[in-house]
Amino acid sequence: MAKKQENVLIDGQVSIWEINKTIKKGNDKPVIKLENKEIKIDNMDQTKIIAKYKTYENLNRIIGYVGGALGIEVKYKDRFETIYVNKKGEEEFVIKKKSSVLPWDKIIYFREDLEINNIQKEKIKKIKGQALKRPGDENIIFNQGNKVISVIENGWILEYDNIRIVDIEKYKKINANSINQDLRKTLKLGNIVETEYKDDIIQGKVVHIYNNGYTCNIIEGNRYIPIPICGIRQVIA
Repeated sequence: MAKKQENVLIDGQVSIWEINKTIKKGNDKPVIKLENKEIKIDNMDQTKIIAKYKTYENLNRIIGYVGGALGIEVKYKDRFETIYVNKKGEEEFVIKKKSSVLPWDKIIYFREDLEINNIQKEKIKKIKGQALKRPGDENIIFNQGNKVISVIENGWILEYDNIRIVDIEKYKKINANSINQDLRKTLKLGNIVETEYKDDIIQGKVVHIYNNGYTCNIIEGNRYIPIPICGIRQVIA
């Protein structure tokens, strides 16, 4: 059971507050629009759902949730959407975000591996034990016997007691001290970086580096924003 239960969504991991649009049911078959492609939904099982979405160029991941539902994660140029498919294979609704993934969920398909960000890199350096990561999952876990620690994408540290880790054999060891380069040494003026600011993911241009390389200022639109170097998720250019 998670100690920070308020941060964890189970059985599909989406709440009613996250639902962007519901796919209405009726006599007519509903249609989900993905870019310029339309998918007419028949009464099909999950195997057919998986096979159908694997043909789509903008499919990013397929997640098998602990409750038996699926998350069909679709990647666009500037955002992600996740289509929720229930245990009956019915596509119910869409949320405008990436799918949350917990240690007991299964990654059925991923197009490319996901890199951990600089916030996570700083967090895992402070946790004892071996850091582990599975392909297609941006989360990092520490398996400590009866307790599992998970460092998720936004830097939160979640702890779970007495849980079963799915696909434990797929996890690979990562060295917290050698992953990528130290941004304090490599970050330059003019770099375009991605960071989290007031619950939003933003991109901005680095215009000032100070505080012995621990802090920088970026310009995003007409905003001049100070951010810690460790809060940079990635350097884009």
